[in-house]
Amino acid sequence: MSRSIHKLKARRLETLSTPGWYGDGGGLWLRIKTNGSKSWKFIWNRDKVRREMGLGSYAAYTLDDAREMAAAARNLLKEGHDPIELRQAEKEEEKVEREKAKQEAQPAAGPQRFLSTPRNILPPMRAVDPTRSISGSGPTRWRSTQRGFATSRLIRSTHRMSRKR
Repeated sequence: MSRSIHKLKARRLETLSTPGWYGDGGGLWLRIKTNGSKSWKFIWNRDKVRREMGLGSYAAYTLDDAREMAAAARNLLKEGHDPIELRQAEKEEEKVEREKAKQEAQPAAGPQRFLSTPRNILPPMRAVDPTRSISGSGPTRWRSTQRGFATSRLIRSTHRMSRKR
């Protein structure tokens, strides 16, 4: 005996407000929470494990849209793919592409200034002494001390160089 799909009607869904799960068949469900929010879910079982994938809110997608998304997910399952894993892989690819575009859009870094070197090269205070607290003004004082030391050394060395000429 086959299971029926397309059990829900669009007009009935508009009037529903009672919290619960309302099945359309084929794994498509409309969930209404106690706060009144409605969302589409696609639910399936594979290897005795229940999987649930959110398809979006009722306000964003019509019943026909949700049925199309559920049909696409069913097709992926027939091909042996997990719809959730494919969605996550797509998101990761998009994230990598965004990062790549962001890096390409940034101008190339110019020459590094000498006084920025202590911040970039010297280890953070936490790496030097993990037991030392870094809250408050401690890190700022530490960086300031390093900057002052580097500046004084730079001034002394340029002064010596100018005297030798």
